[in-house]
Amino acid sequence: MPRHKVRFEGVDTGGGGGTELPSGYQGFIWNNFGAIESAEAQPSGFIPVSGSANGFLYPTTEASIMRAGGGDFAFKSGIFAGAYQDGITIFAIGVQDGVTVATKTFTVDYGVNQKIRFGRDFRDVDFVLFRPQGGTDADPGDAGSGRWISVDDFVFRTPPEPMLIG
Repeated sequence: MPRHKVRFEGVDTGGGGGTELPSGYQGFIWNNFGAIESAEAQPSGFIPVSGSANGFLYPTTEASIMRAGGGDFAFKSGIFAGAYQDGITIFAIGVQDGVTVATKTFTVDYGVNQKIRFGRDFRDVDFVLFRPQGGTDADPGDAGSGRWISVDDFVFRTPPEPMLIG
């Protein structure tokens, strides 16, 4: 399966403090994900994980990723950090044909980059859900708060496109 590394530097954030990821960005549908430029993020206390732009999970009860147009994929890894809080527990759930086939639980802290590998159980999924819970404000003196998760460098494998023989 071809390997895809999704970075968020190509997203036009409009200079307004972040934007939702567009449907179909890098071949995936992103529910409750956004992108922000590092310079836009800094005044609020948001800590990006790496690079000039980062993705993030909105501080909701759930965010998800699926392939645009449907189909299976393998979710291999990503870099995660708490954007405003320490001790956020993230429950990642891989779903195939409506059935949970993979789970992974990990904890992220404010500004601490962690490369999380998802393993073999996430190799054949229709979508992946992320459910952040808990956490405490790392810096009550800044302007930001909530279970925002900074993310970057998501690695996926997708089946090759079928060849047409004419």
